[in-house]
Amino acid sequence: MVLNAVKHDKNVQIRFKCYLVIEKNLIMIEVLKWKKMKKIMVK
Repeated sequence: MVLNAVKHDKNVQIRFKCYLVIEKNLIMIEVLKWKKMKKIMVK
């Protein structure tokens, strides 16, 4: 029932996709920050 409602509601799908993209970007930013910190620590 819930899955059908989500399939019919395009807005929900779009929001969900945007949310996933934002999550991925945030994770990438955190990884890059961590790598930079690691380089500084090595020096």
